[in-house]
Amino acid sequence: VSKDLKIVSNSQKVVTNSLTRIEPKENRIEGHQNRIDSQKVVANSLTRIEPKLVTNSLRTPSLPRNN
Repeated sequence: VSKDLKIVSNSQKVVTNSLTRIEPKENRIEGHQNRIDSQKVVANSLTRIEPKLVTNSLRTPSLPRNN
């Protein structure tokens, strides 16, 4: 669990860094493109963290159904 928490804190730092970079570029078309890319990065980081805790508990009950 401690490792997951470190990953979360690190990902939050990445989010804040990307936001500080994007905000000034909002008025430009490039800013919108960068914002979309940053959202994908955030989503990827969340999907990386969540499954470790959730899918492990959800997948085990679903296995007997497939069999």
